Amino acid sequence: MKFKGKNIKSIKVKMLLLLLPVIIISMLALGSMSYLTSKQIINKEIELNMNNELDKKLQEIEKSLERHKKISESLAKVAQSSYSSLTKDNLSSILVNLIETNDETFGAGIWFEPFKYNKEIEFFGPYAYKDNGKAIYSDQYTNTNFTLDDWYTLGKTSNENVVWTSPYYDPVTDVSMLTCTTPFYDSNNKFIGVSTADINLTTLQNNIKNMKVGNNGRAFLIDKDGLYIADADESKIMKTNIKDDENSTLADLGKKILSEKSGQGTFSDDYGIEKVYYKTIDETNWTIAISIPESEIYLEVSSLMNKIGVIILISILLVVIVIVLFANYIGRILKKVNNFAMKMANGDLTDQLDIESNDEFGQMSNHLNKMSKSIHSIIESVMENAENISASSEELSATVEELSAKTITINEAVNTIASSMQESSATTEEISASIQEVDSSINILSSKSMDGSNNASKAKDRASVAKEISKKAKKTTKDLYIQKESNMNNLIKESSVIDTIRVMAETISSISEQTNLLALNAAIEAARAGEQGKGFAVVAEEVRKLAEQSSSAVVEIQNTIESVKQVFIKSIDTGNDLLKFINIDIMKNYEEYEQTGNQYYNDSDFVSNMSDEIAAMSEEITATVGQVTEAIQNMAESSQESTENADTIKENMNETTKAIEQVAQTAQSQAELAQKLTEIIQQFKI
Repeated sequence: MKFKGKNIKSIKVKMLLLLLPVIIISMLALGSMSYLTSKQIINKEIELNMNNELDKKLQEIEKSLERHKKISESLAKVAQSSYSSLTKDNLSSILVNLIETNDETFGAGIWFEPFKYNKEIEFFGPYAYKDNGKAIYSDQYTNTNFTLDDWYTLGKTSNENVVWTSPYYDPVTDVSMLTCTTPFYDSNNKFIGVSTADINLTTLQNNIKNMKVGNNGRAFLIDKDGLYIADADESKIMKTNIKDDENSTLADLGKKILSEKSGQGTFSDDYGIEKVYYKTIDETNWTIAISIPESEIYLEVSSLMNKIGVIILISILLVVIVIVLFANYIGRILKKVNNFAMKMANGDLTDQLDIESNDEFGQMSNHLNKMSKSIHSIIESVMENAENISASSEELSATVEELSAKTITINEAVNTIASSMQESSATTEEISASIQEVDSSINILSSKSMDGSNNASKAKDRASVAKEISKKAKKTTKDLYIQKESNMNNLIKESSVIDTIRVMAETISSISEQTNLLALNAAIEAARAGEQGKGFAVVAEEVRKLAEQSSSAVVEIQNTIESVKQVFIKSIDTGNDLLKFINIDIMKNYEEYEQTGNQYYNDSDFVSNMSDEIAAMSEEITATVGQVTEAIQNMAESSQESTENADTIKENMNETTKAIEQVAQTAQSQAELAQKLTEIIQQFKI
C-alpha cells in the first residue's frame, strides 16, 4: 500500500498504519487459535467416534469368527472320540446338520491322516458345504491328496488348538474363503487328522464394502501380510497387497499399519487428505481400517472459520472508523495548539486556547493559557513602569533646565557684583549706586536661591519616589520571573510524555521486526512444504509486508514525535529567552533606575544645600551693604572682601552648573533607555 508524501504526515494515516496491522494480526491470531482449538476438539471427537466404530465392527467380526470356530472345535471333538465307530453316513449327517447351525459357515469337513480312518482307504475327507443356502455333502476331496494343502499342514504342525489360514481363493467353490483348522488326536495323543470350517468371505467383504463412514469415507480389511480381504475397490480384493498399492502415500501408510496393533495416519487421494484409523483383530491378526476425508471432518470448522473471517472484517472496519474519529479529534487539538504556539512565537499574546477536555490535552491547554496570561501581565507591568520612568525623566529634565536658567541668572549677578566692587575705588557716588544695585541683586539672588532650594527639594522627593518605584518594579519583576520560571519547568517536565510515546514507538518497531522475522521463517517453511504450503506462503508474505509497513509507520511516528518535541523545545526556548531578558536586561535596567534615583536624590540634596549657602551669603552681603552705607571709609576693605566672596560664589555656581549638566545627561539617558524598553515591549501584541 502506497501513500503520497503529503498524506503520510497526517496523524490519521499514521495511526492507521500503526494500529491497524497490530489489530489485524491480533485478530488473525485469535481466529487461528479458535480454528486450531476447534480442530483439536473435532480431532478428539472423530478419533473417539472412529475408535468406537472400529471396536463395534471388530467385535462383530470376532463374534462371527468365534461362532465359526466352535463348529471346527465340535467336529474335532466328535472325530477324536468316535472316529473309529462313525460311518460315512454318520459323518455326512453330522457335517450337514452342523454347518446349518451357523449362517456364516460355508462348509466343514473332517480330514484323516492316510489309512487312519480305514486301513483300506488312504485319503478320507468327508466334506459338506452350502449351495444356494442348502447344505450338501460331498466326497470329491476323498480321492485327492489333501494332506499337502496349507490348511492341513498348518493344523498338523501347529501347537495351537485352533489355527486360521490366510484368506484364499477356492477354485472348486469359486469363492474366497477363510479356513479354521482344529487338529485331533487318538488316545495315545498321536495326530490322526484335522477338522475344518470354512467361511465364505463374500458376506464379510460386503459388510466392509457397505460400511458407512461419513459421506465419503470407506473401510477396508487386510490380512497379517497386507493382502486386501475387503475394500470398496473390488479390483484389489485378494489380489493387491497394501504395501504395493498404486497410491504411494497409502502404501507407505500400509507399512505402518502392519507394524502396529492400532493407531491412525493419513494418505492422499482424490478427496484430498484422508484420515485413517485402524485396529488389529487378535483372532486372525487381520487389520480393519476406516478412512474419512479431512475436508469432511473439518467441514464445520471451515464454516466456523468463515464466520470468524466475517467477524474479523467487520471488527477491522469498526476499528478503522474509531481510529479515524479519534485521529480527527487529536488532529483538531494539535492544530489549535500549533496555531497558538505560532502566534506566541510571533509575539501575539491576545489569543487563548479553547480545549474543553479533562485529559492531558486539557491540562496542556490550561498551562499554556496560564503561561500566556503570565507573560501578558509581565509585559503590561513593564510597559507601565517604562511609561512612568519616561514621564519622570521628562519632569527631571524640565527641572534641570529651570535650574540651569536660574544658575545663569545667579552667575550674571555675581559678575555684576564683581564689577561693582572693582568700580567702587573710582567714585563714591558710583559705589552708592552700585550698593543699591548689589542690594537689589542680592534680593533677587536670595529669592532665586529659595526657589532653587524648593525645586531641589521637589527633585529630591521625585528622586526618592522614582527610587521606590524602581524597587517595587524590580521586586514585582523578580516575583513574576520566579513564578514563570516554575511554570516553565513544570511544562518541561510535562513534555516528558513525548519521550514515553517515543519509547512505545520503539517497542512497536521491535515487535514489527520480530513479526517480519517470523513471517520470513513462515515463508521458508511454506516453501519447504511445496505445493501444500503455497497458501501459507502468501499469508506469510502479507504478514511480512504488514510488518514492514508497521516498521515504516513507527519511523514516521518517531519523526512526528521529534517534530512535536522540537515545537515544545522552541516554545520552551522562547519562554526561557523571555525570562532571560527579564532577569538580565530588565532587572539590570531597574537596578540602573534605582542607582539613577539615588544619584538624583544626592544631586538634589547637593543643589538644596548649595541654594541654602547662596541664601546665607545673600544675607551676609545685605549686612555688608548696610555696613557700607554706615561706614564708607571701610569701603575698600569691604569691596575687597565682597570681590573675594563673589569669586567664591562664582566658583560654587560653576560647580552647580556642572552637577546640573550631569543630572541632565542622566535624565536624557534614562529617557532613551525607557524609550528603548518601550520599543522592545511593543513587539508583543497584548
